This record gives sequence, C-alpha cells and structure tokens, in this order.
Amino acid sequence: MKLIHLLALIVLIGCSRSSDDNQQIDNSAAIRQPYPELLPIEDTLVMDKPRLNENSENELDARAQRLRKRGVEFRQMATQ
Repeated sequence: MKLIHLLALIVLIGCSRSSDDNQQIDNSAAIRQPYPELLPIEDTLVMDKPRLNENSENELDARAQRLRKRGVEFRQMATQ
C-alpha cells in the first residue's frame, strides 16, 4: 500500500509546474521575422527512381544475409 502512495506522490511531483513555467515567453522577435518564401510544388517533389527492379530480390537476400552475419558477430562479441 505504501508503494502506491509513493508512486502517486512521484506522479504528482512530475506533473507539477516549475517556477520557470510561469515566465512569459517573448515572441516579439519571432513575430517581426518575414514569412518564408514559398516554393513551387514541382521544385520540392523529387522524382525518385523505382525502388524495386529485377535485381531487388537478390539485393534483399544479400542484405538480409549481411545483417544476419552482423547479428552473429554482435552476439559473439557480447558473450566474450
């Protein structure tokens, strides 16, 4: 039962406001800044090449094998 009271006290302390929270934030410098220039959507979208091709399965298999090998190496390092 004391554990529940202790946990409740910790939660209440964590949710309380500090004295720093009561200070007003000065946004006047941010308000005076000019609005950023907008870019056309065509310039912001990047046309990527297709992520999958005829070699994708082989590349994924090779990557999976490399990751498995790294996993084994990490496990061996951890047991040493």
